[in-house]
Amino acid sequence: MTVLVECFDATIDCAQLESELRQRLREALSVQIAVNAKCRGELDEYTGLSRTSKIKRLDDRRKS
Repeated sequence: MTVLVECFDATIDCAQLESELRQRLREALSVQIAVNAKCRGELDEYTGLSRTSKIKRLDDRRKS
């Protein structure tokens, strides 16, 4: 599983954010989850933010 997060502030160190979130998720859920930080706007295709006011927060890509 990979969690994608969007960095709204360009001054944020994305690598550090990924590391901190990965650690917090491991502590809270007791599983290792990949975290991938993206620049502002890069997740619009997944969230639908540029097309609608009601954004999607989950994109399930499991094979049926």
